[in-house]
Amino acid sequence: MLKTSGRTMHIEQEIVSWNGKSVDDIKAIYESYNAEHRFSDTIIALLFTQACEKGASWLLKAWLEAGHELNQQQVAKICGPFNSWNTGRPSCIYCKAFPLCLLLMKKAVTYTNS
Repeated sequence: MLKTSGRTMHIEQEIVSWNGKSVDDIKAIYESYNAEHRFSDTIIALLFTQACEKGASWLLKAWLEAGHELNQQQVAKICGPFNSWNTGRPSCIYCKAFPLCLLLMKKAVTYTNS
């Protein structure tokens, strides 16, 4: 369990309770929490818990597709440091977050040019 606020524990419990299939249920979780302060940090932390990785990756992808962006430190937590991207392959190429990293790599120009 994460050592964070009670609200974070609620999202973790809801993701764990999600059956991994119902789009309506995961969308409902997203709608309940996406506007929360530090939503992205919470979801990134949950990406690294086995019971939450699938749901957390869905939530983070939906959040990014809604136009939000991660900072360099957040991207590095998920995909490894930017210097590993010189080959066009993040350090997590074999992990389950790889599709999410590809999405983040497309947005990486924003980080490297700012």
